[in-house]
Amino acid sequence: MAPLRCQHACTLWSVGNNDVRSGCDSCVAVVEREKEQLLLHLHPDKLAQRYPHLPEGPPRERVETAERRLLSWQLAKNLGIDIDVVRLILTAVTRRAGAGSDASQWDIIAGVDHVRDVFNKRYIKPSKRPDMYGAPSSGILLFGPPGTGKTMSANAMGAESDANVFAISVVDHLGGGNSPDKGRITALFKIARELSGPSIISFDECCSLFKKGADARINHLNAIWQRGEKNLLVVGATNNPEKIDPACLSRFEVKVLIGLPNRDARKLIIERRVAARERQLSLDDEAWRRVLDASEHFSAFNLGTPLCNEAMLVAVEECEGADGSVPPDDVVPAALRPVNDADFECAFKKFGPDGSNQEYVALQQWDAVYGTSPQQAPQQQAQQPQQPQQPQQPQAQPPPPQAQPQQQQPSAPPFQPPPQVSISSPYHPTTLP
Repeated sequence: MAPLRCQHACTLWSVGNNDVRSGCDSCVAVVEREKEQLLLHLHPDKLAQRYPHLPEGPPRERVETAERRLLSWQLAKNLGIDIDVVRLILTAVTRRAGAGSDASQWDIIAGVDHVRDVFNKRYIKPSKRPDMYGAPSSGILLFGPPGTGKTMSANAMGAESDANVFAISVVDHLGGGNSPDKGRITALFKIARELSGPSIISFDECCSLFKKGADARINHLNAIWQRGEKNLLVVGATNNPEKIDPACLSRFEVKVLIGLPNRDARKLIIERRVAARERQLSLDDEAWRRVLDASEHFSAFNLGTPLCNEAMLVAVEECEGADGSVPPDDVVPAALRPVNDADFECAFKKFGPDGSNQEYVALQQWDAVYGTSPQQAPQQQAQQPQQPQQPQQPQAQPPPPQAQPQQQQPSAPPFQPPPQVSISSPYHPTTLP
C-alpha cells in the first residue's frame, strides 16, 4: 500500500502495525480515522467494485482473507475484545450490510407471507420512519414445528433490510448450550453495533440461551439487549417457546408462529421441488386433491425433500438396468416420464407426517395466548357490525330472560383458549383432528 504524505512531510503507512508508521500526532489521527472507516465497510460484496482487475479464485480469496484479518484487528482494538473471540464471532456473519436490499429470498419460502408482513410492519417501516411508526421492535421470535422455514425466514429478513446477519449457534459461537460464555455474548452485541449498517443477530434453537432457570445469564442479556434500537434486531427461532424465560420473552416484542403449510403452500412446494429436478408433474384435479389431503400434516422440509424425492425416484428406478445399475448417460431427467399419482402413493407408504397433532395444537394454543397476529384487528372490526343483529332474534322469542344468561357466557378466562380458537388461526387454516 502506497504511503500517505502530509503537509509536514510525514510518511504514514496505512497498516495496523505501529512500528512501521511515523509522523506527527495530527497526521496519525487522520490516517487512523480513514483506516477505521475503510475497515468497517469492508465486505466481499464490494470486492468487484474495489478490485475489478482481480479474477475469481486465489487472488480474490487472498484479498478477502487479508481484509477479514484487518477487520478483526480493528474491531479487537476498538472494542477491547480478544482477537480470537472477534474472529470466532465474525465466522457467523453470513451477509454484510451495503450489498443492497434483496426481497427475493422471501419468494423461495412457501407459506410465510404473514412473517414478511409482520416484519415489514414492526421493523422495516419503523426503522425508516420512527417518527411515524414509533420505535422498531427489538426482537422477533419465530416458533413452530421443525422444518417449517424459521431459519430461512431469518435470512430473508437480513437480506430485505440490507443488514449484517449473524447466524449464531450457541454451541459453536458462544461456548456451549448449558453454560454459554457471557464474555462472548457481550462481544457479539458489541461487534453487531460496531459494524456499519444495521445488524440482525439470529439465534437458532434459542431456548438453550434464553431458557428458564439461568437467572445470571438472563440478567446479563437484559442488560446488553436494549429495546427499540434502530440498527439492531434479535431474531430467535425455537420449537419450544414455552421454555423461554419470561424476562427474555418480553424482549421478543413480536412472536410469530410458522406452522405447517396449508394446501396452497403444499402445492407450491411440490411444484417447485419437482421443477428444480427438471421433472414434470402429471396430476389432475382429483389427483391433486388426494396428494394434498394425504400431506396435510407434513412440514415444508419433509414434504419437499424425502416425500417428493421418493416420488421422483420411482421413474428413475424404472430406467435402471436389470442388475440395478444406474441409468445410461443418454437418459436425462427431463426425458423421464412425469411424476404421477401412483408415484406419490408409493412415497406416502414410506414416509408419514412428522411430529404429532398434539404438539402442533399445543404450539397453536401458545400462539393464541402470546403470538402476534396482525389480522386479529380487522377480524374483530368485521364482527362488530354483526353484533347488533343478534339481539333481534332473542327479542322475537317469548321468554326474553333466557337470552340474558346467554350473553354472560363470554366471560371465559382469556389465557385458556378453546382448541377451536387455536386451530382456526388466520395464518394456518389447516384443521387438525
